[in-house]
Amino acid sequence: MSWLAGMAVITSRCCGQPSQLRRMGYEKFLAAVRRELPRWGGKFVRHSIVQGLWEALADMGGVAAQRPGALERLHLLLEDWRLLRARLADTEERMTALLGELGLTELVTSIDGMSALSGAVILAETGHLNRFTSAARSSSTPA
Repeated sequence: MSWLAGMAVITSRCCGQPSQLRRMGYEKFLAAVRRELPRWGGKFVRHSIVQGLWEALADMGGVAAQRPGALERLHLLLEDWRLLRARLADTEERMTALLGELGLTELVTSIDGMSALSGAVILAETGHLNRFTSAARSSSTPA
């Protein structure tokens, strides 16, 4: 998560010129990564990763002309990824809530290795179990 948070800070603040971000100093960069970390589901900063990103900001290798475009594309991808993660979390929450409304959460979670989400996914894949004539028919239905 530290890499994602660090790259989110870099791509949102460097305007295609990573070396300019170094002007803020390492401590401010680290603080910005710490503030970004919860948005990615992280709690603890991996200092070795943040330090590596910090050092990479000073690296002038590669094709400088392509750097701004590459960083902009990465910024867009990170934002898309964050939005998709939020949508997935919302969908999972609604699925488990529906399992609870059906009164099946306790039954599903009483099975070793099954979570409420696993049960909700199975229910979503199979549909209403009353459509099967027997338990054997429900377990042999192709995906």
